[in-house]
Amino acid sequence: MPKITLHNAYHYALCFLAFSLSFPSTLFPIGIASLVLIAIFLRFKEKNTQIDKRLTLFYVVIFAYIALRVIGNEDVRYGIRVLERNLPLLLIPLLIIPNRIKQPKDFYRSFVLGISLASIIAMLGVGYDQFIAVKEEPTWYFSAIDDYGFHSTYMAMYALVAIVMLSERKLFTQTRTIALSALLSLFVLFSSSRIALIVLLILLIIKAISSGKKVFYYGLGMVGVILIAVFSFSEDFRFKINQLKDFQGFTHYDNNNYGSVSVRVAKIKASMLVWEENKWFGKGTGDTREALVQKYRSKEIECWPCARARYNSHNQYLTVLASYGLVGFLLFGAWVAYLFFTAWKENNKLLLGILFIFLMISLTESILEVNRGVIPVFLLLYYLPLAKRIENGE
Repeated sequence: MPKITLHNAYHYALCFLAFSLSFPSTLFPIGIASLVLIAIFLRFKEKNTQIDKRLTLFYVVIFAYIALRVIGNEDVRYGIRVLERNLPLLLIPLLIIPNRIKQPKDFYRSFVLGISLASIIAMLGVGYDQFIAVKEEPTWYFSAIDDYGFHSTYMAMYALVAIVMLSERKLFTQTRTIALSALLSLFVLFSSSRIALIVLLILLIIKAISSGKKVFYYGLGMVGVILIAVFSFSEDFRFKINQLKDFQGFTHYDNNNYGSVSVRVAKIKASMLVWEENKWFGKGTGDTREALVQKYRSKEIECWPCARARYNSHNQYLTVLASYGLVGFLLFGAWVAYLFFTAWKENNKLLLGILFIFLMISLTESILEVNRGVIPVFLLLYYLPLAKRIENGE
C-alpha cells in the first residue's frame, strides 16, 4: 500500500473530484471540499505560488468584467448570486497546482469511471420507474433522469467528454475501453439529448476519417442501428426527435406551439432583442434574467411558459451577448481562441475534442449559467493544458 503523504493526498483529492463531478449533491460537494482543503494547505506549507499565468489572467479578467457589470444594475441581489456561481474562475487556478499534478491518467480514469457508474445508475433507475414502479401519471423517461442524476443534456455532455478521454488516452485495456465507450455512447442515446446525439455522430465520423480504423466505422454503424431501433420502438424517444419538425427557422416562433423546439426559438428571439438594446456592454450581471422575462411577455413573442419558468437563453453565446455585450463576447472569444491555439500548437487532441464538445453543447444550453456547467468547463479547460505538459515531461 502506498505511503500517504500530503502530495499523494492532493493527487487522490484531484481524482476523487474528477469521479464526484458526475454525481448529484452527495459526493460532488465532498470532492470539491477535499481538494480545497488539501490544495490550500499544500500551498501555504510549501509557499507554492505556481499557476498557469496566461490562463489565470484570462480567468481573472473575465471574472473582473462579470463583477464590474453588477455595478448600477437593478437586480443586484441576483447579480451577486451570478458572481458567486462564477467563483471557480478565481478558485480553480489556486486549486490546480501545476508542479503537483502527477499521473493525469488517474484523473481521466476517475472521470470516466464516475460518469460510467452514474450512467448505469440513471438507466437502471429510470428503467425501474418506467417498467416496474409504474405510476398513475406516466412521465417521459428522459425527464426522469433528473431523479437519478441531473439534467440529461449535462450528463450526456459528461459522457461525451469521457468518450473523448477514452479515445485519446490509453486508460484501460482495449476490451474495457471498447466496453466503456459503448456504455457511454448508449447513455448518450438514452439521454435523448438531441445536441448530444449530433455531437456523438460528428465525433465518430471525425475519428473514423482521421484514424482510418475500422472500429470507429463499426461504432458509427452500431450507433446508427441503435438510433433507428430506439426511434422505432420508443414512443418517448420518437416524440423528442419528432419535435425537430417544429423548427421553421431561427426567426419563426408560433406562440400557439409550446413544444421544446418552438420555445427555443422564442428564447433566441428574446435574447437577441435584449442584446440589440445593449450591444456593447450587455444588460449586465443579474439583470438579464428579468429582461428576458419582459421580452417573453411582450406582444412580439408572448411565450407564457418561458415567462413563468424564467428561462435563460439556452444558448451560451446569446447569454454572453445579452448579459455582457460585444465586449464580454470578445473576452470569452479570446479565451477560447487561446485554448484552441494552445491545443493546436501542442497537438493536444484531447483538449481540442473536449473544447469542441463544450462549444457544441453551448448552442442549445447556457452551460456557464449552472454549476454543473461552470465547474467542469473551467476545471477541465484549465487542467488539460497543464496535464499535457506533464505527460510530455515538461
